[in-house]
Amino acid sequence: MSRRRRTLWASLAFLILLVAITAWIGVRAVLARQHLLKARDEVSQLRAQVSAGELGGLAAGLAQIQHEARAAKSLTSDALWTGLSRIPLLGRTLAASTDLADAVQRLADQTLAPLINVSKGLDPKRLRKPDGSIDLARLTAAAPDIDRANSSLNSTIVAIKKESLRGVLGPVVKAHNQLTNELSGLMGTIDTANRAAKIGPEMLGANGVRRYLMVFQTPAESRGTGGLVGSFAIIKISNGKIKREQTGSDTQLKDSDTAVVDFGAEFNKRYANTDEALAWRNANFTPHYPYAAEIWQRLWEKQTGEKLDGVLSADPITLGYLLDVSGPITLSDGETITGDNAATWSMVTSYARYPDPTNQTERKRLAVELATRTLDKLTSGNGRSTALLKVLGRAAGERRLLVWSAHPAEEAVLSGTPLAGELPNAPGPSTAFIIRNRSGSKLDYYVERKLDYRVLSCTPKKRVVQVTATMTNNAPQGLPPYVLFRADGLTVPYGTDRVVTSIYATKGSTLNAVWLNGKRSSTTASMERGLPVYGNDLELPIGEPQTITLQFTEPPSKVPLRYFVQPLAKPLALTIGPSCN
Repeated sequence: MSRRRRTLWASLAFLILLVAITAWIGVRAVLARQHLLKARDEVSQLRAQVSAGELGGLAAGLAQIQHEARAAKSLTSDALWTGLSRIPLLGRTLAASTDLADAVQRLADQTLAPLINVSKGLDPKRLRKPDGSIDLARLTAAAPDIDRANSSLNSTIVAIKKESLRGVLGPVVKAHNQLTNELSGLMGTIDTANRAAKIGPEMLGANGVRRYLMVFQTPAESRGTGGLVGSFAIIKISNGKIKREQTGSDTQLKDSDTAVVDFGAEFNKRYANTDEALAWRNANFTPHYPYAAEIWQRLWEKQTGEKLDGVLSADPITLGYLLDVSGPITLSDGETITGDNAATWSMVTSYARYPDPTNQTERKRLAVELATRTLDKLTSGNGRSTALLKVLGRAAGERRLLVWSAHPAEEAVLSGTPLAGELPNAPGPSTAFIIRNRSGSKLDYYVERKLDYRVLSCTPKKRVVQVTATMTNNAPQGLPPYVLFRADGLTVPYGTDRVVTSIYATKGSTLNAVWLNGKRSSTTASMERGLPVYGNDLELPIGEPQTITLQFTEPPSKVPLRYFVQPLAKPLALTIGPSCN
């Protein structure tokens, strides 16, 4: 055979080998990706089960994730794949695929496996005893495994985020980003469980009796954290057993002659002349729940001499969620309250039944009775535990159920969770749209709110953003005098509401312009927790939308927008436009 023919055959053989290798790698890459996508889907399903307290199927889910992870790892770790992954350019995609498979296997073996070990003990059906008390021994026993899982997951996420995706093919980049998103969501779920295991037993009386003030807010008259305090309860907890000691209406709560706290010059200046730090009804003008809760705790201590361990907060919508689980109750006047009508009864029906602004004794008594009977049903063990966990999680996620601890170490663990009700003040883009009732009416139940946040322009040194807040008063005709009552004494058209608006802006931002209903206007500037705040005192006539638009210049940032949603009767319609590319 001539030299030329040998060269031709050698070239052909090399080409065939190259095609075979490419096909081999391609097939294995496709199969590995399929296994990783299946693992991602299983992680998503498992996260949903954990969040819902449905722990029975976790072991099967873990086994499936482990199977998919090992299959992907096997397909991306043979000698040929490993050798080719060292080749420049081509090798980046192969190495990234191997790293992804490694991450999923670590997730299954080091993060999820410890959780499965404790899942039976944390099953809500076992954690909550038939008498309504919490089995603290199970929670304490689970804490080490949850902590290990949390640490492992954090390490996995850090490792994945450090990986360079430069030069990696699109499908692998997409799979990498999807897995990162799922793991970030799972991290939030496990972090919450980890915090609960750390401080839950102590807060539930494992090492001595705990006593908490629980306030019930009424969003029909808006405040920063939700609504006016209408009633309250004192709750005693000992070794996981919850007992209601006392309930009452706001008429039993006494204000102080002087401020009971001092949160510093910034706070004092912002809330000057509002009685924020000395009056029960005004303590939650601020949307930052830890401020409001500490004021309430100090007011109670000054009034009674009793130092409580913390303050809890709920609203009529939360009571409705709880009654969905425990079943309806019947008030002493014969009214049946269910999960479907609890909020409406509290903020509409009861006002119509007792319309006289000068005589609200019976309505307040029934409101206290509603809170009392709802608490008693739940603390005596009524309702499915898994369903109860779901609705408590929903209420917390909506900032309708809030918790503040008077013990700094516990409050530090609560911080950063939805239960804390904090006004976020970390660096980066942020916004919040808060309304506070100014007239003393109960018309805020009918106010609908919209907030639009959009970036107008970006440069390496700054970005310009526009925030538009709209309020519409949809109050119907025929409302009772108590709902329409104007404590400010002003004569206004029927049903006109009055609110003070506060729009919180990004740290370090500056205000460029303000428009009210499309016309240039002005606003009042202040600061809270290092955030610029811009306020307006507005009348809200029925059916006439009031729109405030503010334009800001902000520092450049790649951090996603952080926003705070005030929990009122009607949900906030939030629109977030595209950010900088």
